[in-house]
Formats: sequence, structure tokens, C-alpha cells
Amino acid sequence: MLCPLCGHTAQVGQKFCNECGASLAELGDPTAPQRTETVSSAADQPTEAVGTALPPPPAGSAGAGTVPTPAPYEETRSFSVVEQTTSLDYAAGAFWDAGATGAWPVEVTSEGAVVAPPPSFRVTPLLVVAALAAIVAGIAAFVEVVSYRIVGDLDQSLSVKVNDFSTNNVVACLLAAVVLVGGAALGATGRRVGSGLAGGAGLALAGLMGWIAAQGVTVLDTVKQGLISKGGTYTLTTTMSAGFWLVVVAGALGAIVFFASLAEAGNDGNRPINAAVGALGALGTVAVVVGTLLPMKSASFGDNFSSDLGVPPLQFWKLVTHATLGIDHPPVPPIATYLRLLVLFLIAVGGLVGFLSSRRWGIGLALGTASIQVWFWLTAQGAWGDRPWGIAGGNPRGVVDWSVPLDFTPHVLTTVGVIVMLVAGLGGVMLDAQRRHADQHGD
Repeated sequence: MLCPLCGHTAQVGQKFCNECGASLAELGDPTAPQRTETVSSAADQPTEAVGTALPPPPAGSAGAGTVPTPAPYEETRSFSVVEQTTSLDYAAGAFWDAGATGAWPVEVTSEGAVVAPPPSFRVTPLLVVAALAAIVAGIAAFVEVVSYRIVGDLDQSLSVKVNDFSTNNVVACLLAAVVLVGGAALGATGRRVGSGLAGGAGLALAGLMGWIAAQGVTVLDTVKQGLISKGGTYTLTTTMSAGFWLVVVAGALGAIVFFASLAEAGNDGNRPINAAVGALGALGTVAVVVGTLLPMKSASFGDNFSSDLGVPPLQFWKLVTHATLGIDHPPVPPIATYLRLLVLFLIAVGGLVGFLSSRRWGIGLALGTASIQVWFWLTAQGAWGDRPWGIAGGNPRGVVDWSVPLDFTPHVLTTVGVIVMLVAGLGGVMLDAQRRHADQHGD
């Protein structure tokens, strides 16, 4: 019996051809009707009718009536093997963490090699709020914050912008905006260090905006109380301009960014950051906060909480009102003291929570919190600008002698703390990257 499709010899009763796999069921039943099928080959060869006469066997083959001895029956099948990749969940510790909203897949090939596809970018609530905070802070950096106009026995007006409070404020606002958006964008690809970075920048922005708003209130309050004590007839118009409310909104949005980043602060499935790095960073944070409170020159520690003297940025308006209006500086509004201390409190929260969490999110949080503070420390240390006050307005210095060049130098403990925070934060990121690289390559 021959296969009607390829002509290969088949045994009686065999159901499939050993050569081409065609069905031989119809050949086993002589009464079965013959049918003709057209089969197209892969190369689109001309079709051949099934059941038609086959060409005669070649010369030397068995003659008529001679049945060749068939080979031992052996059923064979051909298979098409297609290599496929298997999608697995994120392997803890294999790559940079996948973020709080889920893991991106990795691929394991048939050779066992692990391939990490680029993480997908997704728009997250954190990214939206961070972008909004960055926009508001960027606008607030360039518009009028407060102003006043005096008409009567005195005729004088003043308009105050962010950089009038401290000549490093504009860059600080823009720096916060960049870190906010950059960190949130990094977090939107699943990297929790970016989410922490945005959260820390949110804390820093909230503190900075609160401190700027407090100084704006101080300016207006100084003029009001000064004119009352001076006496005379005046018409005073004070205005909390659009910039003031933008400052308030930017600070509130910064706080919201921090709380939004907490959603990604959980266990990321990776090994904790080296505990020594966290302890070192926490000590640096404490040094920054305590160093900023230490008195310098003729000041006392109690001046941090005083409504009379305060820090040099608040004393500066004593000089302004005395020179322009001939009035003495009244007590500083309590809100100015409280919101200055808020700046230091938020630094402590961001640094201590971040470093002691021993997570990538925490390292990002600490670095984001330190971002603006590093700028203030650097500009004060180098005396860049006319009035580059340091972190939270710098250290208390007692009564400032404005007849001599101003001294903006931070306390040495503050300097040590800033450097330690940077070393711990950046060092923790690099050490973790090296460890993950070793884990991936089995080193």
C-alpha cells in the first residue's frame, strides 16, 4: 500500500504515513469513496491531486506481485519548536525597585539570561501634584509678594518680591521645582528613590514658602506698628499681593507632595540600605538642625524664640524702616519665629525619617529635603549675593552692626551636618547600586 500523497510505502492497516503524516484511513477501506484535495506547499508549488495514479517505480525496484519487505514500523512525528520567553513578576533585589503601584515584568530566555525591559512611564497622582507645585513655585519666585503705600505726613511705598527677603530665594524656588518634577518623573517609572526625592523636595518647599510668607507678614506688621508708635497723620495701604497667595499655595502643594509620596514608602521587597549609612545620615541631619540654632556673635540661644531680635533677615527690616520712615523696629510677629522653626522641623522629619527607614524611598526623601538647604548653605558660606541668608535665615547673631560688612557664614556644625547628609545620601545610593549589580551578575 502506498501513500496517496507522497508515494511512500505503508503497511496495511497503518493509519498515518511515516513520511508525510497524511491520513491512510481511506486506503484501508476499499469501499470508501475517493476524494481529491488540493494542497499548497510553502513555496506555492503546483497542486497535486490525491488519489491519482503514481508514476511507475524506478528501474530495479520490486516487480509486480512482489511485496517489498517493509521496514520495522516506527511512528515518527515532526514538531516545530518555537522559543518563547516567560513573563515573571519582579524578582526582589534583581533590579532597581519597581515602585509601589506594581512591578514591571522581566523576561527569562531559554538560555536562562535575565533581561529587564525599560520600565514604562505612567502618570501618577504624585507627578501631577509635583508638577503643579513646581509651576506655582516658579511663578511665585518672580511676582510681588507684599507691598504698602503711605500717604500723609510721610509719602513712601515699597514692593517686595521673593528675592528681596533673601537674594538666594529665586534659585531656591527654581531648584525645588526641578527636584520636584525630576523626582516625581523618576518615580513614575517605578523607581521609589525618585518618589522619595519628590517627597523631600515637597517638605523643603513647604518650609521655604512658609518662611517667605512669615517675612512678608513681618514687613507689613513692622510698618503698621512703627507708624502707630511714631505718631502723625497717615493713610496706610498694605497689600498681600498675588505672589503672597502663590507662596501659600506652593507651600501647601509641597506638603501634599510629601504625603502623596508616602504611598510609595512601604517595603519594596529589596534588601535594606546599609544601616551604617542611615545612622550617619541621621547624625548629619541632627547636626544641620542643631547647628542652625546655635548662637553666634553676641546672640543667645533664646534669640531663636524671641519676638524682639530674631535672626538677621528679620532685623534687616529694622534697618529698612528706620532708614526710610524714621521709625524703630517693633517686636517681630510670633508667626515669623514659628515658621522659621518649622523649616528646621521639616528638615528633621525628612532627614531622620528618610535615613532611618533604610529604604530607597527614604534615601530619596533625605536628599530631596536637603536639596534647598544645600543651596542656602553654599551661598551663605560663599557670600554669594547681597543678602544670601543661610538655612532658615541663618544663625542668631544678636544685634547686627549694619555699618560693617555682613557675615553670612553658617555655624561650623551646620557645615559638618550638610556634608555628612550629602555623603550619606549619595554614598547610600552608590553602594546600593553596586550591590544590586553584584546580585544580578552573581558576584
